[in-house]
Amino acid sequence: MATNSLLRIGGTVLFTLAVAFGAHAQSDYPSRPIRLIIAGGPGTAGDTVGRTVGEELAKQLGVAVVIDNREGAGGLLANTAAAKAPPDGYTLVLGTSIMVTAVQVVNPPPYNPVNDFVPIGRIGEIPMLALVGSESQLKSWTDLVGYTKANPGKANFATAGNGSASHLFTAILHQEFGMNGVYVAYKSTNQGLLDVSTGKTDIYLANFPPAAGLISAGKLKPIGVGSTSRLPTLPDVPTFAEMLGKPGYRVALWYGLFAPAGTPPAIVNRLYQELAKATAAPLLKTRMEGAGGFVSLAPGKEMHDQVASDNTRFAGVVKELGLAK
Repeated sequence: MATNSLLRIGGTVLFTLAVAFGAHAQSDYPSRPIRLIIAGGPGTAGDTVGRTVGEELAKQLGVAVVIDNREGAGGLLANTAAAKAPPDGYTLVLGTSIMVTAVQVVNPPPYNPVNDFVPIGRIGEIPMLALVGSESQLKSWTDLVGYTKANPGKANFATAGNGSASHLFTAILHQEFGMNGVYVAYKSTNQGLLDVSTGKTDIYLANFPPAAGLISAGKLKPIGVGSTSRLPTLPDVPTFAEMLGKPGYRVALWYGLFAPAGTPPAIVNRLYQELAKATAAPLLKTRMEGAGGFVSLAPGKEMHDQVASDNTRFAGVVKELGLAK
């Protein structure tokens, strides 16, 4: 009996010490550098957003935020590494819509975008642009829709590959507008944009940064944008929302900060507080607008709901296209 009592007392002491140690570790957070994984190389839109947020967080938290660029496999490498990292607040990942789209055509998926991450908060959005060559006979989105209906299977839509964000968003717009075109998968976004600019391919749904040079040079023309309202930098380009008559409709890549599932709530809450300060920084606003996007802070619960909604939405598109493996 005495032995059992001692064991119970010892267990209680160990549990109390463990809780106290965990609470101290969280209150002392952060005490060392934080790794921020970004799916993409230097100079990409994600890298620009992630580095800017990392710079602001480093100043606020008083520790280094080390950028870990993980290119390849459509974002799967970066997101898988983040999902498998220890949930201690010292590994974060810049999540984007690609976090959801990338796993839709992989079986088995290396991670679950809804369950394997805890969202800290949304940072902002970069809407997709519908781009045609400046010499194209398709002068507007209305022209394009009319052409695809009159000539089924004739219009070529460039994408960044099967299951990519550009592919799935293009498929969604096909459904919304009743279009009938052919998807052309490119290994390189830049090559796809170049082919559209020369008329080899008809149209590309892409975000602004990789297309900026060709737009400025007058070789690509935006004919539609996925933001909820017209962009100040492209006031003459109509939104898909207004063309569909659906206020609030968006076709955009979101950007958010995520941690591995199981990260303590106290750390997640602290990071959201710091993220809110980072998104208020003028530098982030300037860089997001320079990438054709905007800051759009939202708490983790709202980000989680968006991920879950997108996961269901894209899974349905993949099934309809017959891309699921």
